Amino acid sequence: MGLVTTEPIVIESGYALDPLGRPLAKGGRSTKSVLWVERLLPNGFQNMFVWLNLILVAAIGFFSLQFAMANQTEVTVHIPGGVTFDHIPLFGLVLVPLLIGLLVGSLTGWLSSFKPRQRVGQLLQENRELEEELANLRNLPLEDDIQL
Repeated sequence: MGLVTTEPIVIESGYALDPLGRPLAKGGRSTKSVLWVERLLPNGFQNMFVWLNLILVAAIGFFSLQFAMANQTEVTVHIPGGVTFDHIPLFGLVLVPLLIGLLVGSLTGWLSSFKPRQRVGQLLQENRELEEELANLRNLPLEDDIQL
């Protein structure tokens, strides 16, 4: 009996777990991929979020392009300390720091999830070892057989 199964595992608290030990939501999906808003919607509307994300990304891209096209004016930036940048498009002063902030925020989020992921891996390994030990103990012969 190991974790090599595709069936959900039900634990004592009543929650179902997938083969990797993650809790499952209704319908057998991992809660990691379930948004809190999806839980409020009937099952037929889950694919709507894929389309909404696609529309949102397209809209942000469209408005960023429009912003860049409307702000082609070149400016000079003077930074204290004598550093000067000439002929920088105005949209670059807005969009480049926005993209840098997005990348730094994404990297920070990814790095902050590293320790919990590592802990989950350790717990899964410990769980496998305990399951093997339990299976070995179950297979031991009984020493004190009761005579009937």
